[in-house]
Amino acid sequence: MDGSEQGAFRCDRYVLLPGGLTVPLEPLRLALSLETRGFNLAREDKVTLRVQPAERLTDADCRVIRHWKWHLLALLDCRVPASVH
Repeated sequence: MDGSEQGAFRCDRYVLLPGGLTVPLEPLRLALSLETRGFNLAREDKVTLRVQPAERLTDADCRVIRHWKWHLLALLDCRVPASVH
């Protein structure tokens, strides 16, 4: 694991999202980075996170996604209250 990847596993800063969900900053950054790079994140069922196109994911991507999987699933379930729009 390189130094940048180690930073992706840290959990010392948190974000309170509209609607009340609090998550570590890193999985939020990861989700935004993946979307910026053209990946689509989706919940397939209660425990399965699908990231497409999977063939473009690097080994480092896969390790970080596995580490933050449950947080990414929670972010996908997060609903922004209408008053925030």
